[in-house]
Amino acid sequence: MRIDVLTGERRGLAHEGRGTTVVLGRGGDCEVALGEREARVSSRHAELAHQDGRWLVRDLGSTNGTFLRGRRVTVPTPVNDGDTITLGRGGVTVRVSELGGSGRKTEVATGDSGDSLGVGRTTLYATMMRESLRRHSQRFWLIMGGSAIVILAVAAFFVERLRKQKQDSDAGTAQALQAAEAATSLASTERRKGDAPGRVARRLENAVFMIVADVKGVTEPFCSAFALRADGWLGTNAHCGRLIDAVRTAGGSVRALMNHDPGRSYSVGRVIEHPDYIPDESKSADLALIKVDLGVESLPKVVHLAPLEELHKIVEGATIVIMGFPKQLAEATAPAADVRLGRVTRVTSLVGDIPANVGNRLLWFDVATTHGTSGSPILDAGGRLIAINSGGNFDEVRTVDPDTQAVKDTTIYHPYNYGVRADALDPLLSQLSDESL
Repeated sequence: MRIDVLTGERRGLAHEGRGTTVVLGRGGDCEVALGEREARVSSRHAELAHQDGRWLVRDLGSTNGTFLRGRRVTVPTPVNDGDTITLGRGGVTVRVSELGGSGRKTEVATGDSGDSLGVGRTTLYATMMRESLRRHSQRFWLIMGGSAIVILAVAAFFVERLRKQKQDSDAGTAQALQAAEAATSLASTERRKGDAPGRVARRLENAVFMIVADVKGVTEPFCSAFALRADGWLGTNAHCGRLIDAVRTAGGSVRALMNHDPGRSYSVGRVIEHPDYIPDESKSADLALIKVDLGVESLPKVVHLAPLEELHKIVEGATIVIMGFPKQLAEATAPAADVRLGRVTRVTSLVGDIPANVGNRLLWFDVATTHGTSGSPILDAGGRLIAINSGGNFDEVRTVDPDTQAVKDTTIYHPYNYGVRADALDPLLSQLSDESL
């Protein structure tokens, strides 16, 4: 069996060993010793034991609990190849693999610690994932923004869309990444300076969520969301809500993963779509609320809306902070939001004109956004919600190879993106208030 450490001070190390039991914990006497500075991990936290031809994980009376695939372990529970185990809420996460293998006990430094599925780290699992994607996964990722949102009526159509996403041109992806790198990165600049946007990002790091689909054994990130109420209501885009429905139609399930805390993985339930959302009109009220199943928990952080009078004062040049999960960088086993600083470039109505009144509800900005960031919160310098990222402008270019006649579609992204102003959430929040009466 192999155990890879995905987070914490010993991130990037792997344990491979022979035997029927493996103890994980902070203490140096554990087979997998995770470091004395891991405060959320107990000295002898959890144990993996081989019984009756399978591996089980059990909690050893730890202070902060043990979580398998985001669910708390209360009894010895079977583990599967590739499963993640988190020791304590927000504690160290490890991944188990090669459950049928054996070998002498070793600790091996693996590839680049910045890549949780990099070459050299659980190579078998990474290979299985890629081959599974080729065989089974199909495109559920829809192009956000200026294109119409195609909602899948049947599972077969959804499957085909997912496959097409996997075949998207390398050129389109590379261009999106270049645009993202060209934008000012808050993580590497504003946090280092210690100004307000950096403090906002740290304060709200557990208020944003990666939305992932589990289809045919493949996990795919596809949207972002943010906490609006501690009882589990998140804000996102209406087109993300429709994608959630499409995943379910295809027989899959949807989860919300808390930023920087892979142990907090919640099943997504109810979706409430904005009454003014128009699926064939990208610049409509593209907003929705989704409810996650918290059990007896409450969300630790929520995003507060800016007062209406402040929203009316937003003009070109206003500072914004966006927190979301770009598709190219998203990793479901270690969700980490990309945080970027930008500026409002113009404020218009939903149809794009600029009437001289406070009814303008579309904020345009200069931060590069790509697949996966739909539903990201757009915050002011004080950390208050001013808009929800909804889409951007891009061109679809089709070329034909003169020799083979093969058709190739390429997406060219432009740094002209927009979000729906936060007060457009009012009808949805009012509906929740009416239901609670």
